[in-house]
Amino acid sequence: MCWGATCCRGPGREPRSGWCGRLICSRRRAASAWCWRRSRPRRPNAVGIPTIGIGAGAGCDGQILVTQDLLGLFTDFKPRFVRHYEQLAARIEEAVGHWARDVREHAFPGPEESYHRAGEE
Repeated sequence: MCWGATCCRGPGREPRSGWCGRLICSRRRAASAWCWRRSRPRRPNAVGIPTIGIGAGAGCDGQILVTQDLLGLFTDFKPRFVRHYEQLAARIEEAVGHWARDVREHAFPGPEESYHRAGEE
């Protein structure tokens, strides 16, 4: 069931056109078929069915965030919608630096990180 042109009106109440209007209309038809018995959606949105966003703001029902962005693994570029919960890039760089130094100085691997034959140590 589609509500005709009234379901595809933009913010100024003008009918939407092009692919955007068709998308909204088809999503509303899907929402009507999928959840016609629901009295109201969990959150008000233009579509009426749960939405998942990546950088779309807090108005969505769920959020996607790439794990590498969440952990702060990349420092060259940070999209506006990313929050780094940890700065692992610096910690990883420091750990690899320590490892490389130990390898160059022949401190790694030591006897405790090596396997030995029976009776040998």
